[in-house]
Amino acid sequence: MTSETNSTEKTSTPTGVTQLASQYWGFAALAIWGGTLYGLGLIRLDGFGLEESAAQSLVLIWSIFDRIANPILAVGVPDFRALLFVPLGAYWAGSVIAAKVYTALLAFGTATLLYKWSKRTAGAESSLAASALILISPFFLNEIDALGAGIFTLLTFAVGASINNAYQRSQGVFGTLYFVQMIWVAIAVSIHPMGLAYPIALAWTWTQEPRDPRVKRQLISGLALVTSILIALRGGWRNIEWLNNPAAALGLAHQPFEGMTEPNWIIGNGLLLLVALVIWKDRKFLVTDFVGKMLLVGAGIGLFVAGDNWAVIISALVLYRGSALLMGQSQTGLTPYSSQKQGVVLIALLACSTAFMLADKARYLSLKAHALGPQDRIIQLLANDAADPALKIRIASQWPARTMIATKREVFPLPMAAKTGEELLANIKGITHLVFDHNDPKNKDLARNIADVGGATETVVLDEGGVIVQVRQSEPSVAQAPRPPTDQGVRMDVPAAEPGKE
Repeated sequence: MTSETNSTEKTSTPTGVTQLASQYWGFAALAIWGGTLYGLGLIRLDGFGLEESAAQSLVLIWSIFDRIANPILAVGVPDFRALLFVPLGAYWAGSVIAAKVYTALLAFGTATLLYKWSKRTAGAESSLAASALILISPFFLNEIDALGAGIFTLLTFAVGASINNAYQRSQGVFGTLYFVQMIWVAIAVSIHPMGLAYPIALAWTWTQEPRDPRVKRQLISGLALVTSILIALRGGWRNIEWLNNPAAALGLAHQPFEGMTEPNWIIGNGLLLLVALVIWKDRKFLVTDFVGKMLLVGAGIGLFVAGDNWAVIISALVLYRGSALLMGQSQTGLTPYSSQKQGVVLIALLACSTAFMLADKARYLSLKAHALGPQDRIIQLLANDAADPALKIRIASQWPARTMIATKREVFPLPMAAKTGEELLANIKGITHLVFDHNDPKNKDLARNIADVGGATETVVLDEGGVIVQVRQSEPSVAQAPRPPTDQGVRMDVPAAEPGKE
């Protein structure tokens, strides 16, 4: 009996350890990945580099939980990303570090959901490789650092697929899951135009289901109603640049250095061709699978709003479906790739991972050198003066939320241009500084107003990313006189960035 018992224990112990490891390996991977990001300095820990729309949602949630009236509400209704930021307002109001850690957790959760989807449709090997690569890709890290819409749009796709699967299994057509799905549609659409891929994929899928035509019309009408109301409520999408060059956008998104304005055309055009190749080779799967539909439609919409956010959707499409195609696996994931392809697969994975790690290394060097983008440089110069509590400053900025987080001061939205400069001065009474991009065509009339009242205003900073204009008050509102700008467009007491560090 004793020998039989010992043999049973010996055989059962490895099984128990294996089961435990299979249940908690994801938490270990999250700890290692997250610790690496923050331990190696791949994520910025200050308030710079944020996306303006994300900063607006973050500031709004902080203000609600701190019960502080905030002028950021004058900008308009923020995107519904704010609903996802509720835990930050409840427990870590005012902490940018907590916001980035929280976004990293959501990003890892997104990769986990995509891994489970890909494992069901393409097999474990390609799914694991794609998930590992997307977690270290420069596109993904850039969006985590910026709290960018790309990460949250991909999250809405991954969670939306789970909601739709549960809805398909439910008995009721207009039950709780239907309304949960409508709420999630509103969140996805509010964040970015690519979020429209979610309701489009739902309508596409529901029309193919064997349901009563009247029920189908009611379902699709609900999607159209929610989407239309949301777009009308927010007045479309703000802070979005339309009709950018897709190749240039992909080339810029791959640049690891902060503040680089010239795209890497080789990488941009190469990635664009790779995307087209994957979509063409995988078109049968993409038009039948629900997540595939969202990625396909999202990539198509992103052509008109190409940028860092679009690069995240593109990277998910290429990595998950490209790896499945490269390994030659079937849609069911039951057919392993042949031994003849092992060498090609290994070389491709090594090349991709090496390219990503080199970009991550360059990113680390950029952050270590405190390199900033053009707009963030302007905001930092103002934040340096705002750090002095003796200065009485009231700011109106083109980027009010980002400026508010960086300066820790009350910041108002940039005023609209007036008919005359004197009328503008009357409208901004009490404002001491105006911060905006003078190269933006939308600010042309405002710049003309300021030029008309040159005696009442003074340009204290002029740089590539924008301008800081000080408004002279009838009574001095600052403790010291403004310093003249240097030839490089920065103040004398602020060291200019070293060449090659931007």
